[in-house]
Amino acid sequence: MKAELTAVGKLLANPHGMTVYYYSEDKPGSGVSTCTSACATAWPPVLAPVRFPASVKQPGPLGVIIRPGGIRQLTINGFPIYRYAGDKMPGQATGNGLEGEWHVIKI
Repeated sequence: MKAELTAVGKLLANPHGMTVYYYSEDKPGSGVSTCTSACATAWPPVLAPVRFPASVKQPGPLGVIIRPGGIRQLTINGFPIYRYAGDKMPGQATGNGLEGEWHVIKI
């Protein structure tokens, strides 16, 4: 994971610079992602494990949930974390605020 400077501020991104998001419909700490099927195609889960360089402050406690098929998904503050397929280049945050439920993770 890394920090990426975008038009909406300094955000958490995957190692390729793609912004990551949380979904407010997920219940933090439930151990379950509500984003499945077509949702998971548009919002692919961020897979665990991940590494945070010393220069990037973790935005909250990290964890893992197990998705169907045994896929391990990263959680932050209990929320499963996702990328947005609509972001095509590093630093984009076009998914922020979509449907009022998808949010970037500010650092």
